[in-house]
Amino acid sequence: MFRLLHHITRAGAELLFPPSCARCEAELVDEQAGFCDDCLDALFETELASCRRCGGPTPTEMAGADVCAHCRGQPFRFASVVALGVHRDALREAVLLAKRPHQAPLTAALGRVLADRLAERWTHGGPDLLTSVPMPWWRRVRRGVNGPEILLDVIARRLSLPADPRVLRYRRRTKTQHELSPNERRRNMRNALVVARRVEVGGAHVGLIDDILTTGATADEAARALLDAGAGRVSVAVISRGVGRKMKR
Repeated sequence: MFRLLHHITRAGAELLFPPSCARCEAELVDEQAGFCDDCLDALFETELASCRRCGGPTPTEMAGADVCAHCRGQPFRFASVVALGVHRDALREAVLLAKRPHQAPLTAALGRVLADRLAERWTHGGPDLLTSVPMPWWRRVRRGVNGPEILLDVIARRLSLPADPRVLRYRRRTKTQHELSPNERRRNMRNALVVARRVEVGGAHVGLIDDILTTGATADEAARALLDAGAGRVSVAVISRGVGRKMKR
């Protein structure tokens, strides 16, 4: 009875308040789309050629390469990165807006698009378990929203994969990464994360979800913690890939 009442109430609400685009609030015909066609075109350029290992944009002839100019010489411990696009223009604005309180619908809509991209990329040998980059409690209190955890929930449901947002935890306080240089970011994150004692990841392929990957320092530290705990492989999925000032226009 409760479920029936829920569906009736929801249907009535959608008649009064039709689903709208998570970015521009234009009315949507398909609620599951999340974005209108104009916003989809603005946010997600024609899929860029990218490096399989770090997700950075590459020349078309190098698409799918195992190493590129962005990650050459970087001892990343994650195996691969899938990103929806470069962290610039409309996508950058959307990702930054999604960090604000009360923007869960925007975050969820971005997560649905990322999940669909992952469904294409993870056709063989996908993760056994999904988790997200943890957010320290003091940052969660200050920000009031945990975007990666929302993304994790949406992606796990859409791909029907098991997920646990509490796999990783911070064991010491760190500085905010965006305020630091690349070298400082790596030092800041060194040995900052650990796998929770109750979690068993032995031999598992773990999918790590976050909103942005820039230098890769946070994702690499998360991969280090997971591999040290016995995980067999770590794959990363993010909304946007930051690659320096030249790519930000």
